[in-house]
Amino acid sequence: MYSSEIEVEAPRSLVLEFVRDPFIVAGVFGHVAILRVKDKVKGDFVTPEYLEKPENSFKVAYIYGVPPDYKVFSGIFEGPKISVDAIEYSGYTDDGKIKFTLSFILKNLASETRIYMNSEFKFEGSFLDKMLGRGSFDMAKHIIEGHFMPYIKFYFDSHKSSEVKIGKRIILQDEGDMNYIITKFKEVARTMNNGIIEVYSENLNCSFGIINNNMKRSICRSGKDIKTDTEALTALLFSTGKGKIIAYEVNLEDAIISQFA
Repeated sequence: MYSSEIEVEAPRSLVLEFVRDPFIVAGVFGHVAILRVKDKVKGDFVTPEYLEKPENSFKVAYIYGVPPDYKVFSGIFEGPKISVDAIEYSGYTDDGKIKFTLSFILKNLASETRIYMNSEFKFEGSFLDKMLGRGSFDMAKHIIEGHFMPYIKFYFDSHKSSEVKIGKRIILQDEGDMNYIITKFKEVARTMNNGIIEVYSENLNCSFGIINNNMKRSICRSGKDIKTDTEALTALLFSTGKGKIIAYEVNLEDAIISQFA
């Protein structure tokens, strides 16, 4: 077994997106080509275009060797298997000569995420050494130091958006004069549990955040002038002309649960 760790300037949720995507992990792994995906409905491996309900099991080609003498073996690649402590992948060749596990453990730091990686390979006898035509070769170390470390250092986008994926559903969308829009705003604000209300007039753009039936955040912009909280609400109530309102209901329970999926 080989273990290593690295810190990245990214939130845990962003790193989690990477390590729980089997196609990305297989690509970085470098010696795995996903060919078919296990479909729960069909009970067999199919090419992706025929998927109905995918499972975390893949028919793959394992590629090993030294250029130009590559060796290809058919096998199975499985994962992610997500537990409280780790995200794990595993695999084996059809002939049983190669088996491996690869796991990731993520730890939140102040502004970074520490990624612990563990890799273990099991080979039948000296099968790998003979195949590669060299002395004892540490494949477990090679996968982490030769593939995942360079990817994380040079290619992992730690600055891309890591917004929480939430269920946001439009419950109101209307247009009219501002007196009408303000009336609709008051109605939806009284009944909304959790969500966002956006109001646009000829010279004003406003957003209101509601949590547990209480307005928690308000902001209105008019050119460079920005008003918040009570001032924002006052600006809206005195707005005239034509306007538009869009109200989104947000499922906070789904948003929270999605971070543990």
